[in-house]
Amino acid sequence: MTQPFNSGVRQKPTDAQKSQYRKVVGSNRRRLIERTAVAWLIIQLLVFCGRVWLLGVEAGGLISVGGLIITLSVIVASRRQVSTRVLSLVLLFSIALPIMALSYAYGGIHSPFLILLLFFPVATFMMVSRLMGWWATLFVCCFFVGLSALELMASTSLNTALTPFMEVIVRCVSFVLAIVCISGAGWYYSRMFDKMYLSIKKSNEELHRVAEYKTQFLANMSHEFRTPLNAIIGFSRRLQRNLKPVLSEKDAKGLAAVLRNGEMMQVLVNEVLEMANIETGDVELDIRETEVSAVIRTVLEAFTKDAREKKLDLTLVSPNDRTEVWCSTDGEKLGQILTNLISNAIKYTDEGSVIVTLDRTLEEELVIVITDSGSGIADEDLPRLFDQFSRARKVERSSILGAGLGLALTAELVKLLQAQIFVKSEVGVGSVFTVVLPSKLSLRAGAE
Repeated sequence: MTQPFNSGVRQKPTDAQKSQYRKVVGSNRRRLIERTAVAWLIIQLLVFCGRVWLLGVEAGGLISVGGLIITLSVIVASRRQVSTRVLSLVLLFSIALPIMALSYAYGGIHSPFLILLLFFPVATFMMVSRLMGWWATLFVCCFFVGLSALELMASTSLNTALTPFMEVIVRCVSFVLAIVCISGAGWYYSRMFDKMYLSIKKSNEELHRVAEYKTQFLANMSHEFRTPLNAIIGFSRRLQRNLKPVLSEKDAKGLAAVLRNGEMMQVLVNEVLEMANIETGDVELDIRETEVSAVIRTVLEAFTKDAREKKLDLTLVSPNDRTEVWCSTDGEKLGQILTNLISNAIKYTDEGSVIVTLDRTLEEELVIVITDSGSGIADEDLPRLFDQFSRARKVERSSILGAGLGLALTAELVKLLQAQIFVKSEVGVGSVFTVVLPSKLSLRAGAE
């Protein structure tokens, strides 16, 4: 499996995140239900009072009174933590059914009330769920089709006449209400988006501030660690050199352990300090024409002893051994990248070989490939391979020491050089790390 270090990997939300999401969404939906119910209650009261005023008390009707009671029940139930989905469905159908009845009774497919049904699917998507929104859309479409079918069959029961004056008034009011409802839905969710954006922005600022504090703390602590570490390493080497003839085997091993762990701690402190400098932008690049093949050979020479102790074959392969490969880059930073990668390759390979291949692509990109025959990396560990203080699960359970900063630092250095790094690994077979430098190459003939 190949994995670039900066690839976006979608992480599954945790149970706590899902619970928090449901809580926030439920709270927002409950507020929307309450506000919609209050608005619908006001509209019902106005219509009810208007009909009673124009047509008399008998025009109020049981349907109108029942609609008022249902809407009041929804408002009361929303305060008592009843399921928002149940409340939403009851409220929406209490709105849709009277509109459908009016459309059926007054004009059929030509009814001025039909425009109000456009709000029903929109409100269902917002207040219930996506699935119920599609069902509501299908329900309204089927109602439109049914009215059209009745119209085609020349049914006269649908076309209760409205006076021209009333038809104009009803059509105008219906359009206005539909536009207000749909615009209100857009306004409500745009406000929610603004609040969410401001909340995320504030959280990002706080995280950035915390990251700055962390970086500054690590930088300060690294500087403070350097002085005692230098003393420990210096005196350990001096003792090892001067007292080696008189020390017992046990004491010699103990002193060697002190020196070895001190040097490991020094490497860790240097990596932490380098990472802190990169994060704060205190790193300057020295871009110049660099003989990349010489940089690789220098790094390999530094690891020759380690490879020999583990009986590993450590070799450099290039298209032409007598060709010097040059590239415009920072040789020191490139050396750090190769040091980290080759060090890891030797550390996690018990037998076989570590091969460094130098080549170029048709686009004149310089490609450096480090191939090992080590234990390999599991697929689930690849997405977090270049994270700070992250180590593969198998490695964490082993006796191999490390803090998980080497590859994270490598990834940051790769970014600084505007390069790319890719990983291909298989458990039990080995790993392949590929570094691609973007600069064009200039080949110079080497000495015979």
